[in-house]
Amino acid sequence: MYQALGRVNATVRNTSGGPWILFSYIGFAPEGPFSPAAYGFEGGDNATLRDCQSQFNGLTVWNGSYIPIFNGSFASGNATFWQFEFFSNRSQEVIVATDVLGVPTVYAPLPLSNACIRQSNMEYAAPTYVSWVNPLPVDTSIQALAAYDYVGEAYSARHSPLMEMFADGWPPLTNINHGEGGGASYLRCGLVGAAGMQAKGVVGEYNNGQVQDTFNGSLSCTAVASGGYDGIPLVYTPYVVALTIPGTAVSIGGGETGFAFATQTEFAAAPGNDTIVDHDGWGLTSWMTQLSVRNAGGQNLTSTPLTCQAWVPSLADCAPNGSGWSAILLSPAGAWMDTYPSLTNSTAWAIPNVPLIGGEQIVVSYPGTWNVSGDQLIVGASSAVPAVSGSVTL
Repeated sequence: MYQALGRVNATVRNTSGGPWILFSYIGFAPEGPFSPAAYGFEGGDNATLRDCQSQFNGLTVWNGSYIPIFNGSFASGNATFWQFEFFSNRSQEVIVATDVLGVPTVYAPLPLSNACIRQSNMEYAAPTYVSWVNPLPVDTSIQALAAYDYVGEAYSARHSPLMEMFADGWPPLTNINHGEGGGASYLRCGLVGAAGMQAKGVVGEYNNGQVQDTFNGSLSCTAVASGGYDGIPLVYTPYVVALTIPGTAVSIGGGETGFAFATQTEFAAAPGNDTIVDHDGWGLTSWMTQLSVRNAGGQNLTSTPLTCQAWVPSLADCAPNGSGWSAILLSPAGAWMDTYPSLTNSTAWAIPNVPLIGGEQIVVSYPGTWNVSGDQLIVGASSAVPAVSGSVTL
């Protein structure tokens, strides 16, 4: 962690508006494809994603679908991704910075009035937690040894793959509690295939790296209407991916055409009452959903992957790879995020851990010779938990 912080600090300390004081950091070491959106942020849902995902043009916890897989030892204290938050009392601004596989990125300072800063509660956390994190605890290379001995080794043996997370400071960023010197957690939430209740182990530590407390239990990777406390059964809320009525047809590369739909992710906010909903459902990522296109007779039409990659400049540069339909997931700002399916007639996304939040767009493409009037785009679930539904007529 200290090496990553040093690389970031080389730019932060020369940024105008300082002096800049660290108030929070987080590090991820996932053993498989991982998205932090799948374990939730402040407020029990991912509303923070709406305002923060488009704020940063790069990899942060709010658009972290491409966090590199970790192949080292959990006892090392290393991670493939680090994110740091700094505050300046002088300018009343926040800086977010990352270090991914040794490559630092420092984003422009944001005022406390910025929508991302306010929605994520950094507006209040920034001036509060500067005294919590400073002076810094010992390096994570020391913390990891104790954490692995107390919790990590046993969790690695029983639960695989896992994600090791280091954190200190502002708790809403991590959705976990930690000791006064930070700590380490071992989770499955956020990994592809991990839904429902999953194992969680937390080690809180003092500033000298000694273990303060441990917790062994579980964490729900998806939104729940009832948490299963005091004898009340655990009840998961269903998700609805609401789609707008299709607008004007759009052109796709290779002679295909298509329709674009704006999405709104909703989940029941009260047990047994689907009329009271919350938005940007906690934990819903692309691997948990599957898409199909059905004709008026209820028959599923053939789907085929697209050959375009995430860096294509426009939909017109995306060529079809067959003679069926396909789907493209775009950010609220129109940036490329994911494609479906990954193989002909498969039920997998090309990048399986992209958060599904309100304001994103799904573009359905199909051969220009097709008449899809009256066909339906159906959104379903890839697993029993969570339940996902949604549909729209083309």
